[in-house]
Amino acid sequence: MSAQTSDPAGHALSGLAAELRSRGVDATEDGDRGLVLVPGAAAGHSSALLRPHRGGLWWWIRRPVQDGVPPAPSGVPLAPAHRTSHVAGRIARAPEGVPDGAV
Repeated sequence: MSAQTSDPAGHALSGLAAELRSRGVDATEDGDRGLVLVPGAAAGHSSALLRPHRGGLWWWIRRPVQDGVPPAPSGVPLAPAHRTSHVAGRIARAPEGVPDGAV
């Protein structure tokens, strides 16, 4: 998956990364894997993935593995790809200690 802005997925990736950075969250695009890495997000999120869901591209949230908590293999669907502002807001304001999936 290319991160070129002429590509809808690439546009969504760069849009989310830019939106997160504008909110003070460190974010790096990985167009080859279709994700935005967010290592410093408040709730310990490790990445926002762009994956198929409900017939379109959606943002999925992945969190780092925590002791005693089974990892979610594919993450949790959060919003359609075009809702980058919504996803960035959820990641940027997520409180500490939120259970997996409750972004």
